[in-house]
Amino acid sequence: MSSTKPAIYLGLDGIYVKETEISYIDGIHGKLYYRGYPIETLVEKSNFEEVTFLLLYGRLPKKAEFLEIFNKAIKSYYILKNLVEKELEKVKKSFLDSIASCSRTTSRSIHTSLSFLPQF
Repeated sequence: MSSTKPAIYLGLDGIYVKETEISYIDGIHGKLYYRGYPIETLVEKSNFEEVTFLLLYGRLPKKAEFLEIFNKAIKSYYILKNLVEKELEKVKKSFLDSIASCSRTTSRSIHTSLSFLPQF
């Protein structure tokens, strides 16, 4: 039985891509478009969430739509950030409390040890 090895391409050499509606590269003029919008325009006039909406749904969101639906959905993912920050604050407080406790214990130990020394 003859086994043939698949072709291995370095980079994108020899790889052909079907046309897509999501992006277009005008290599001659050095332009990149997302859903028909020049990338420079999106950078100047849109934020990350609006461009994400554009890529997912094929159009930029209307202001009311963005504020009520998409922005609300994205904000729900930021809840994790707040939870992590709260937990890190607890760890920090616990750490600082343990340092303070160790300092008090060490201070008492030194004081007790020094009390046994003869006074001059």
